Amino acid sequence: MSPSALEYGLTLFLLTIAIPAVAQDKPTLEIGWPNANSVISLGVDPDKSIGVVVRSNVKLLAAGQCGDDKRCGHVHMKIDPEGDSCNIPGRPYNSMNSDFGGDLIKARFGRCPSPIGTHVIGVLLADDHHQPIVVDGKPVTALVTVPTKWVRRERYPLSDGRPNANGPGTPCQAATVLVLRLRSASRTSARLTHRAADTFAKRAADTLP
Repeated sequence: MSPSALEYGLTLFLLTIAIPAVAQDKPTLEIGWPNANSVISLGVDPDKSIGVVVRSNVKLLAAGQCGDDKRCGHVHMKIDPEGDSCNIPGRPYNSMNSDFGGDLIKARFGRCPSPIGTHVIGVLLADDHHQPIVVDGKPVTALVTVPTKWVRRERYPLSDGRPNANGPGTPCQAATVLVLRLRSASRTSARLTHRAADTFAKRAADTLP
């Protein structure tokens, strides 16, 4: 082997052992949809469900499919995570996507005592064993505050003038109701999100072994 080739090989070896491995980004989670303060029409199914889209820099797979991959998990979801009123009875969550994984999870507003109003959607990154994935001692979570409404149907008086049972009176009345709800939502959304963030992280941390 020529001296130049030997020198080149030695240089590559020294670089390999001298340069530390690049640290991977810390796991993150965010809600891609719905957007904060956007008015959401609830589903017509018994659970009044909507789809929540999340984004993460780790793989989102069904529970049990991650194996030894530490950058892998699934999502747990709560509505109004300050409390448990919107949870599935006997469970610490409203929904999770552990059966299929992926970036979509169902929010079941029909589980809430009052589906219509301003709510906080909270999502949490969990591992194969349904334990929170932790970064810097805190669970990886994301929150968004949204007002909700029923799906718009025929809301006007019937042809004979009788009130329509499907909604509140005239288009003007319906618009007034919506404006009042939006004003109320804008006043409370910031307060709810800030307070819920602290509570959601604390509740998630309490589940750690």
